[in-house]
Amino acid sequence: VFKEIVPNEKIVSTDYFSDAEGNMIKPSDEGQDENFPTEMTVTITFEDAGEGKTKLKIFYPKTENEAQMEAMLKSGMKEGWSSSLDKLAAALKTA
Repeated sequence: VFKEIVPNEKIVSTDYFSDAEGNMIKPSDEGQDENFPTEMTVTITFEDAGEGKTKLKIFYPKTENEAQMEAMLKSGMKEGWSSSLDKLAAALKTA
């Protein structure tokens, strides 16, 4: 769910697990730790890095406790974002 879009500056959206129809489901339904947050807000910002480059930053809110942070770290979230950004970079090179 997009909460805010500022062209060339930022995107704020809701991040959660969903079924094939887009309905929110519990992270544990996807095999995640029971401490994994059900819903989070993610903010992605874009900054001009010069020479035709853009600096992209991804921000998640501070977790409620250490157990949530550990669940997020072991979920593969970092690797998932890295894979998605690698695919975006490859697509932009061919565009």
